[in-house]
Amino acid sequence: MELTDPKQLLREAIGAARAGRKAQARELFLQVIEQDERNEAAWLWLSGVVDDPQERQICLENVLAIN
Repeated sequence: MELTDPKQLLREAIGAARAGRKAQARELFLQVIEQDERNEAAWLWLSGVVDDPQERQICLENVLAIN
């Protein structure tokens, strides 16, 4: 099932992140951001599921730029 609603995608991604399914969560957060690059929540949650410190910094810098 292909999710296209950004709000539903975000809910699914957060659920995956909370369940420890980082790879799945990362893909879903990236889909949300692809649809809405100013989605602060998606950037913030994405920062918690990436392993690379540089990627995490980019995510958090995006959060700061949005807010």
